[in-house]
Amino acid sequence: MKTNNASGRGTTMIIGVWAVFKFILNTIMNGGLDGGSLFAAIVILALGYIGLRYTNYALAAIMVIVVIMSLFSNIGMLFHITSMVKGLIFLIEGFIDVVAALILCVAPNVREHFTNTISDITGGN
Repeated sequence: MKTNNASGRGTTMIIGVWAVFKFILNTIMNGGLDGGSLFAAIVILALGYIGLRYTNYALAAIMVIVVIMSLFSNIGMLFHITSMVKGLIFLIEGFIDVVAALILCVAPNVREHFTNTISDITGGN
């Protein structure tokens, strides 16, 4: 599979591995499997590897939307003694997600990796 920037692909793979790790951590902390989070982690990893044009922006948007949707409940956890640590971990995860989204959007090597067209991926002309 073609990549236009190996360093960008590597950085994107780190973000994808983070998404998978985060899924595993959240599964352990929440005590149950979340199919939507598993799907999102796999999509981030797969699209990050492929480097299809402009999908970096879509992945970044998804990551930030999830952070925004969870932000207030995660902050609220900080005020309950039984869930304080969990809330702090979720807020740290959110911060890492926002940094990863910024990297997907502004890092030149990552943006260069996300320039493949469908024909670049399938090998067609």
